[in-house]
Amino acid sequence: LAYRNVKIFKSDLQAVCDSLSFSTLDSIFWLYQIDTLPIIWSDTSQFSGDTIRMLLKDKKLDRIWLRQNSFVINSEDGKLFNQIKGKYTTAYFRDNEVRDMYVEGNGQAVYYAIDDKGAYIGVNETACSEMRLSFGNNKVEHVRFYVEPSGKFTPMRTAGKETKKLDGFFWETKRRPRGVADLIYNGE
Repeated sequence: LAYRNVKIFKSDLQAVCDSLSFSTLDSIFWLYQIDTLPIIWSDTSQFSGDTIRMLLKDKKLDRIWLRQNSFVINSEDGKLFNQIKGKYTTAYFRDNEVRDMYVEGNGQAVYYAIDDKGAYIGVNETACSEMRLSFGNNKVEHVRFYVEPSGKFTPMRTAGKETKKLDGFFWETKRRPRGVADLIYNGE
């Protein structure tokens, strides 16, 4: 059990929360909110929700369950942000990268499409009841939307240079531990 201003640092995974519990029976970390949302970072992705469960296998991230107000944000350049939002999200990892993600309840996505040369070509915006995404090399390879999906694609020349942001969007950089020194309690 850990209380107040909990921070986790691993070279490929960082997290913060108000309180945390870990069970050796199932190797699951529970990250809880009191004042601020728990957040997990892995590479260029940020995961948040009212409560987060995190499973490590062989010291590597295997699965994250985001419960209530789940929000996943990814940005390669820190300027444009791919976003996935829903009531519940389960993310499956392999080799420290998200491989599959399942979003349940009020699913919304904002995804910036990139051409073969790495240039942005437009933004996809979708809303649906549920969605399943498959990833490879930190990029979406396949998306399946369920139950009356609605969406639109806007070319970059029309979309503009500012990121389209879903309600509740936040990109947290100040609280992210960058090294072991950031784990030292500073009285906050």
